[in-house]
Amino acid sequence: MNWNTSVYSLMALIFCGVKIIDSANILVVIPVPAHSHLKSFQPLWEELVKRGHNLTLIAGHKLSNKFQYNYTFMDLKPYFGELNIEYAEMRKQNRLENFMFCHDVLQDYSEVILKLPQIQDIINSDNEYDLVVGEMFFVDTFFAFGYKFNAPVIAFSSQTLISQYSWILGNPFPASYIPNSFLSMTEKMSLADRILNTAFDLFTVFFYEFVSLPRSQSIIEKYFHFDKRDMPHIKNIMKNISVTFVNSHYSFGYIKPELPNVVNLAGLHFTPLKSLPKNIQDFMDEAKHGVVYVSLGSLIEPEKVENLGETFIRVLGKIQERVIMKWNSKLLSHIPSNILVQEWIPQVEVLNHPNCRLFITHGGLHSLFESLNASVPLIGIPFFSDQKFNMAVVEYYGIGVTLESENTAEELSSRIKQVLHDSKYKKNIEKRSQLFRERLTYPLETAVYWVEHVIQHKNTAHLKPSSSQLYWFELYSLDVIAIFVASIWMLAQSIFNILLIVSQLEVSKSANILAFFPTAGRSHFKPFEPFFQTLAHRGHNVTVVSSFPSNKLTPSYHEIEFEKKTVGKTRNQYRVQNWIYIFDMITDYSTYVTNQRKFHALMNSNDTHFDLLFVEVYHTDAFFLLAQQFDCPIIGISFQPLIAPYHWMLKNPVTFSFIPHLYMPYTDHMNFSQRFVNSAFNLFTWLFHHTVSWPVYNKKGREIWQVAHNKDAPPEYVHNFERLSMILVETHFSAGYVRPNLPNIVEVAGIHIKDPKPLPNDIQEFMDASENGVILVSLGTLLRPEDMNELGTKLITVLSRLPYHVIWKWKENLISQSSSKVMIREWLPQLDILNHPNCKLFISHSGYHSLLEAINAGMPILAIPFFTDQYHNAAIIEKLGIGEKISFETDEHDLETIIRQVVNNDKYHKNSQLQSRIFKDRPMSPMDTAVYWTEYVLRYQGAYHLKSAATKLYWFQYLGLDVFLVYIILLSILGYSIKQIFLSQFSSSRLNFRLDVSFVVQLSKLSARCLNFRLDVSFFGWMSHFLSSCLNFRLDVSFFVQLSKFSAGCRNFRLDVSFFGWMSHFLSSCLNFRLDVSFFVQLSKFSAGCLNFRLDVSFFGWISHFLSSCLNYRLDVSIFGWMSHLLSSCLNFRLDVSIFGWMSHFSAGCLIFCPALSKFSAGCLNFRLDVSFFGWMSHFLSSCLNFRLDVSFFVQLSKFSAGCLNFRLEVSFFGWISHFLSSCLNFRLDVSIFGWKSHFSTGYLIFCPTV
Repeated sequence: MNWNTSVYSLMALIFCGVKIIDSANILVVIPVPAHSHLKSFQPLWEELVKRGHNLTLIAGHKLSNKFQYNYTFMDLKPYFGELNIEYAEMRKQNRLENFMFCHDVLQDYSEVILKLPQIQDIINSDNEYDLVVGEMFFVDTFFAFGYKFNAPVIAFSSQTLISQYSWILGNPFPASYIPNSFLSMTEKMSLADRILNTAFDLFTVFFYEFVSLPRSQSIIEKYFHFDKRDMPHIKNIMKNISVTFVNSHYSFGYIKPELPNVVNLAGLHFTPLKSLPKNIQDFMDEAKHGVVYVSLGSLIEPEKVENLGETFIRVLGKIQERVIMKWNSKLLSHIPSNILVQEWIPQVEVLNHPNCRLFITHGGLHSLFESLNASVPLIGIPFFSDQKFNMAVVEYYGIGVTLESENTAEELSSRIKQVLHDSKYKKNIEKRSQLFRERLTYPLETAVYWVEHVIQHKNTAHLKPSSSQLYWFELYSLDVIAIFVASIWMLAQSIFNILLIVSQLEVSKSANILAFFPTAGRSHFKPFEPFFQTLAHRGHNVTVVSSFPSNKLTPSYHEIEFEKKTVGKTRNQYRVQNWIYIFDMITDYSTYVTNQRKFHALMNSNDTHFDLLFVEVYHTDAFFLLAQQFDCPIIGISFQPLIAPYHWMLKNPVTFSFIPHLYMPYTDHMNFSQRFVNSAFNLFTWLFHHTVSWPVYNKKGREIWQVAHNKDAPPEYVHNFERLSMILVETHFSAGYVRPNLPNIVEVAGIHIKDPKPLPNDIQEFMDASENGVILVSLGTLLRPEDMNELGTKLITVLSRLPYHVIWKWKENLISQSSSKVMIREWLPQLDILNHPNCKLFISHSGYHSLLEAINAGMPILAIPFFTDQYHNAAIIEKLGIGEKISFETDEHDLETIIRQVVNNDKYHKNSQLQSRIFKDRPMSPMDTAVYWTEYVLRYQGAYHLKSAATKLYWFQYLGLDVFLVYIILLSILGYSIKQIFLSQFSSSRLNFRLDVSFVVQLSKLSARCLNFRLDVSFFGWMSHFLSSCLNFRLDVSFFVQLSKFSAGCRNFRLDVSFFGWMSHFLSSCLNFRLDVSFFVQLSKFSAGCLNFRLDVSFFGWISHFLSSCLNYRLDVSIFGWMSHLLSSCLNFRLDVSIFGWMSHFSAGCLIFCPALSKFSAGCLNFRLDVSFFGWMSHFLSSCLNFRLDVSFFVQLSKFSAGCLNFRLEVSFFGWISHFLSSCLNFRLDVSIFGWKSHFSTGYLIFCPTV
């Protein structure tokens, strides 16, 4: 598609392709202070104004001056200065810092904008808007305008969708092959890359859930003045976004599955080319050796990178090419004659000049798209945000190279020569450019279509996946996995016990196309027959091999007919039996096909060549070998929703939590038991496919090869799916459920549906004569008469009593036509009858094509499922509210009641009409879509660039199990280390506290007389219990001063304190603790021999200093933040030099105790805990903790004298606690505080904050 088509041609296409709707009021909010964020979608806003919509734009950059009517602009640019961002300095940030910086700055800026009087005027106004459009880039608060004005919301992203937004929308973002846009990785990642990518994805999602969304919620509550009782949470507002526009395209990025309401619009900002200014035109025309263009975008200020500008001048002044440089000339000391420097350059026009040979850029997405469209290779100098990610894509596709801004002039010179003189960069970008410009529809046309689709339908629930309503553990089937793991564990134990007992006893030119349908189902082939005839009409030579000839042959349409064979019975089978039965039936029929003489003739025709092979994908994998025989790509054909093995084959997501197996009678809304059964059946299918189906396909493939070559097939040819480019699937989200699909899974539901034709005279008169309407009964082609006798009798009896005419597709001699209101025919024009205005109900077997035809006609359905996918389809009918289902066992009374209900209740008709409108509302017809993608595959010799990188991964890599295993190993090592957390000896007579070598990693044993103590904890997260049942705690009368009743001797008490986060219990039921009276009395000084202990604190957050005098214990500082040294001298605290083996240094990667430790030197603990220890703790212990420990505390643990422990805890103790211990807590520790307990269980003590 040529991007330079005139504006008038483009507008004509738009007006022809998009339905005209009434003028709408649209509010567009773009608060991000960057011109590129407006530029991405500016042509869309302008086009909406041109089409008569009333647009209110809140942004930092306005539309062109020609728009004066039905357009209101609110300028945010004067407030950009409050951000004070040094973009050039952001290049020094790491990826995490960059992410956090973008989040914090834009959240703060959201408040700046929302408190503006003009914005508050809009919030407090009674304006009405039909649509709200907002940006997805850390400014989620503005989506609350949708709730304010009760309008649908469209979101847009000016870059690749960030993981957190994929998560909130329910769009898949598998970390095994989709890199996070804040990381400079490609889709081909090593194990280490995938670990980092997974960790970063998890961080961004958890950060978004527990930090970003709560912050957005608080901002909304502060500035939007909603009634808190009614307003939804920002998370629900985000989940109700109708459509998301993303500035991306698979030609520049990676192949990934996406929901139908995630629309890629890369290149939308392109406009027709203009003439260059005369000085630039002459400068470029006269460049004999070509032109190098330099621009670092609109956000990088040249004065902030002056050294880089001088480097450009030194290097570029020496090359033979001319140079155009977007820069401030006043900042350059000398400008060579071959360099033209201007502060503004018409970038698109310069890149499209035939003499432009190289683009030196900052790696911004718009610049890359413009260079890609113009086929100009790149050198990128990325600074921040997604720029490093974008340049990683550039290098991955071989269309340019990356250069760090700190690199030397020599390195820059070398890279310029490399890209200019190596032709591969030019060839690669020309190929990518062709793919980028090859589109089904123009981006602007697509965007306008979806805007008006949302305005027209308002409630776009039909576009949203049910996965967005699941809890995260349900989405990832963690509850099901937990049951599976427990079941497998119990099963393994049972098997072990049994074994133990036993052991004790004992291009789109004319192409030659082959369409191969080796199955016996008429409904498998007939829906696609018009498609193959259309290909023939377009000039392709099409040969169709099936058992159902049309006899409509043309010079370009040929048929090879296989003899038919009767198949077995079709109902009363369990799901597993159904699956196995269908597999056996089709593989038997495949054998029948391969033994036929016509098949042998086809395989032995050595002179025959095909450019493309169509094969039905339904247990027919053996015939993929035909592609090897004819050396051509494959397009799969599926007459129904794709069965699971082919999703796995192409690595299309199959999420058991909301995608039901085709043979299950479920929809995408499943309860736990249904998800359990669905997961089990999918796993059975996977095991069956790998252990049974594959060997059968391999054997059959060898037989096919033997027919053609009289020898066995090479191993690499058998069961080889590399040639499978694409699958055309007759499905659509309006006739099922919303699910993510890769771009090479193309939905063409309704491809067989044509415009209604006139009915035969007898049927037309019969239907016209019916005053109360007509019921159509058709139960498909596979149901045999003997399966139907009892139900047929009940149907005839009931239908004869009803006031409706009945048309029944059946053999006339098998059912008595006892009434003039009943017409029985062996063949009926089903589609034409369903579209007759007098048709009121369709009684169907719920075959998928019948379902599609009923939805297309807006006809309610009464489903009678028999086998395979029909139960699933019946469940969809009930879910959509377009009908009901019955079984063979339904009695006459219930049957009559249900028929009357569906015919007379208007909700079924309204729902059917709604689904019909959604089904038909598409940018392109199913037939045109199928033809386009077929010729696309031909043009690009298989279009293998559409295949996901996940197809190259092993199944355990695709599922991230290797990454998960590494995490489990690390956590196991950490858990084992923590289990041994205290001392090797802890004697009762004297607490000589010796830290042996294995203090953190391999602590050996904890001697008796310790504390039998269980911390059942995710200690720093959502801990349930802090101290469990065995800590005896004695409280004196004055414990909390104002506590109402507190007995003198012993008090069992419970502090429900949200101790570490949102902890449920701090101290459990039986801690007997005696408190002395003088606890908080004399907080002045401490006598010698005690512990002068100062915690200048947010102790485990961002600690400043930790000083001690008697313990000579200096913690220089942020003891669990960025600590430098830990020195010890007094407390008989001996750190053996070999505390971690006889190591002088202990690197962070190995020390599981705290993964961020840097070094651990002998005698001096260099101890770094990279921590915000308990979540986002503010302060742990406050500034003045005078702590007096009696000398006998570590000696005999006998008694604690009064006045011993002056202890002040100024709190938000481990979270956001208000006060932990109040002002006058007299605290006496009895000798038995640790009792004489025998063991101190540390298996769950999370000592390390990074756990």
